[in-house]
Amino acid sequence: MMKEVLQVFPDAKFIVTHRDPVAFSKSAISLLAYAGGTENENLNLSKLAEFWLGQIANLLTRMKTHLEDIPSNQVIHVKFDDFVRDNINIVRSILVKNHLELDDATLDAVNDYLDANPRDGAMKFQYSLEAFNLTADNVREQFQFYSDLNLFS
Repeated sequence: MMKEVLQVFPDAKFIVTHRDPVAFSKSAISLLAYAGGTENENLNLSKLAEFWLGQIANLLTRMKTHLEDIPSNQVIHVKFDDFVRDNINIVRSILVKNHLELDDATLDAVNDYLDANPRDGAMKFQYSLEAFNLTADNVREQFQFYSDLNLFS
Protein backbone atom coordinates (compact mmCIF):
# COMPACT_ATOMS: atom_id res chain seq x y z
CA MET A 1 0.00 0.00 0.00
CA MET A 2 2.79 2.46 0.80
CA LYS A 3 4.41 1.73 -2.56
CA GLU A 4 1.22 2.93 -4.25
CA VAL A 5 1.10 6.07 -2.13
CA LEU A 6 4.72 6.80 -2.98
CA GLN A 7 4.05 6.32 -6.68
CA VAL A 8 1.43 9.07 -6.56
CA PHE A 9 3.22 11.21 -3.94
CA PRO A 10 6.94 10.38 -4.25
CA ASP A 11 7.98 13.11 -1.78
CA ALA A 12 5.39 12.19 0.87
CA LYS A 13 6.49 12.26 4.49
CA PHE A 14 5.05 9.85 7.02
CA ILE A 15 4.73 10.69 10.69
CA VAL A 16 4.49 7.52 12.76
CA THR A 17 3.75 7.66 16.47
CA HIS A 18 5.07 4.94 18.74
CA ARG A 19 4.05 3.98 22.24
CA ASP A 20 5.25 1.30 24.58
CA PRO A 21 3.03 -1.68 23.69
CA VAL A 22 2.39 -2.52 27.34
CA ALA A 23 1.11 0.98 28.09
CA PHE A 24 -0.85 1.14 24.84
CA SER A 25 -2.43 -2.29 25.30
CA LYS A 26 -3.40 -1.56 28.89
CA SER A 27 -5.00 1.72 27.86
CA ALA A 28 -6.72 0.52 24.69
CA ILE A 29 -8.11 -2.71 26.10
CA SER A 30 -9.35 -1.00 29.25
CA LEU A 31 -11.18 1.63 27.21
CA LEU A 32 -12.64 -1.01 24.88
CA ALA A 33 -13.80 -3.05 27.86
CA TYR A 34 -15.38 0.04 29.38
CA ALA A 35 -17.18 0.83 26.11
CA GLY A 36 -18.24 -2.79 25.60
CA GLY A 37 -19.30 -3.18 29.19
CA THR A 38 -21.81 -0.38 28.92
CA GLU A 39 -23.94 -2.66 26.72
CA ASN A 40 -22.99 -6.13 27.90
CA GLU A 41 -22.99 -7.28 31.51
CA ASN A 42 -21.52 -10.67 30.55
CA LEU A 43 -18.41 -9.31 28.89
CA ASN A 44 -15.56 -11.85 29.06
CA LEU A 45 -12.53 -9.66 29.79
CA SER A 46 -9.97 -12.39 29.06
CA LYS A 47 -11.48 -13.10 25.63
CA LEU A 48 -11.75 -9.38 24.91
CA ALA A 49 -8.07 -8.91 25.75
CA GLU A 50 -7.05 -11.92 23.67
CA PHE A 51 -8.97 -10.61 20.66
CA TRP A 52 -7.66 -7.05 20.89
CA LEU A 53 -4.07 -8.08 21.57
CA GLY A 54 -4.28 -10.09 18.36
CA GLN A 55 -5.64 -7.07 16.51
CA ILE A 56 -2.92 -4.82 17.91
CA ALA A 57 -0.25 -7.36 16.95
CA ASN A 58 -1.68 -7.48 13.42
CA LEU A 59 -1.64 -3.68 13.15
CA LEU A 60 1.93 -3.45 14.41
CA THR A 61 3.07 -6.19 12.05
CA ARG A 62 1.47 -4.39 9.11
CA MET A 63 3.02 -1.09 10.22
CA LYS A 64 6.45 -2.74 10.34
CA THR A 65 5.95 -4.14 6.83
CA HIS A 66 4.80 -0.76 5.49
CA LEU A 67 7.80 0.99 7.02
CA GLU A 68 10.07 -1.33 5.05
CA ASP A 69 8.54 0.12 1.85
CA ILE A 70 9.22 3.75 2.76
CA PRO A 71 12.65 5.37 2.43
CA SER A 72 13.88 6.11 5.95
CA ASN A 73 14.42 9.81 5.15
CA GLN A 74 10.67 10.10 4.50
CA VAL A 75 9.61 8.74 7.90
CA ILE A 76 9.50 10.77 11.08
CA HIS A 77 9.14 8.65 14.21
CA VAL A 78 7.48 10.35 17.17
CA LYS A 79 7.39 8.87 20.63
CA PHE A 80 3.90 9.13 22.11
CA ASP A 81 5.17 10.11 25.56
CA ASP A 82 7.31 12.90 24.06
CA PHE A 83 4.33 14.23 22.13
CA VAL A 84 2.06 14.22 25.19
CA ARG A 85 4.74 15.89 27.29
CA ASP A 86 5.72 18.60 24.76
CA ASN A 87 3.38 18.58 21.78
CA ILE A 88 4.16 22.07 20.47
CA ASN A 89 7.90 21.44 20.26
CA ILE A 90 7.35 18.01 18.70
CA VAL A 91 5.15 19.58 16.01
CA ARG A 92 7.71 22.34 15.55
CA SER A 93 10.52 19.77 15.11
CA ILE A 94 8.44 17.88 12.51
CA LEU A 95 7.87 21.09 10.59
CA VAL A 96 11.57 22.03 10.76
CA LYS A 97 12.55 18.61 9.42
CA ASN A 98 10.26 19.33 6.47
CA HIS A 99 11.51 22.90 5.95
CA LEU A 100 8.25 24.42 7.19
CA GLU A 101 7.55 26.95 9.90
CA LEU A 102 5.01 27.19 12.67
CA ASP A 103 3.72 30.71 12.17
CA ASP A 104 2.46 32.84 15.05
CA ALA A 105 -1.20 32.70 13.99
CA THR A 106 -1.17 28.90 13.87
CA LEU A 107 0.71 28.66 17.16
CA ASP A 108 -1.81 31.01 18.79
CA ALA A 109 -4.70 28.90 17.46
CA VAL A 110 -3.12 25.69 18.78
CA ASN A 111 -2.44 27.25 22.18
CA ASP A 112 -6.01 28.59 22.34
CA TYR A 113 -7.31 25.08 21.64
CA LEU A 114 -5.02 23.53 24.26
CA ASP A 115 -6.03 26.13 26.83
CA ALA A 116 -9.72 25.49 26.14
CA ASN A 117 -9.27 21.69 26.30
CA PRO A 118 -6.87 20.85 29.13
CA ARG A 119 -5.83 17.19 29.37
CA ASP A 120 -6.09 17.15 33.13
CA GLY A 121 -9.81 17.90 32.85
CA ALA A 122 -10.43 14.73 30.86
CA MET A 123 -12.18 11.72 32.33
CA LYS A 124 -9.75 9.40 34.08
CA PHE A 125 -9.92 5.66 33.52
CA GLN A 126 -8.44 2.98 35.70
CA TYR A 127 -6.10 0.85 33.60
CA SER A 128 -5.26 -2.62 34.78
CA LEU A 129 -3.77 -5.56 32.91
CA GLU A 130 -4.62 -7.81 35.84
CA ALA A 131 -8.35 -7.30 35.19
CA PHE A 132 -7.76 -9.13 31.89
CA ASN A 133 -5.62 -11.90 33.42
CA LEU A 134 -2.53 -10.36 31.82
CA THR A 135 0.80 -9.16 33.10
CA ALA A 136 3.18 -6.63 31.62
CA ASP A 137 5.53 -9.55 30.86
CA ASN A 138 2.78 -11.35 28.88
CA VAL A 139 2.14 -8.30 26.75
CA ARG A 140 5.82 -7.42 26.38
CA GLU A 141 6.55 -10.95 25.16
CA GLN A 142 3.74 -10.82 22.59
CA PHE A 143 5.06 -7.54 21.18
CA GLN A 144 8.78 -8.28 21.39
CA PHE A 145 9.06 -7.99 17.59
CA TYR A 146 7.86 -4.38 17.85
CA SER A 147 9.98 -3.56 20.87
CA ASP A 148 13.04 -4.83 18.97
CA LEU A 149 12.53 -2.01 16.45
CA ASN A 150 13.56 0.46 19.23
CA LEU A 151 11.15 3.09 18.01
CA PHE A 152 9.48 4.07 21.27
CA SER A 153 12.06 3.70 24.04
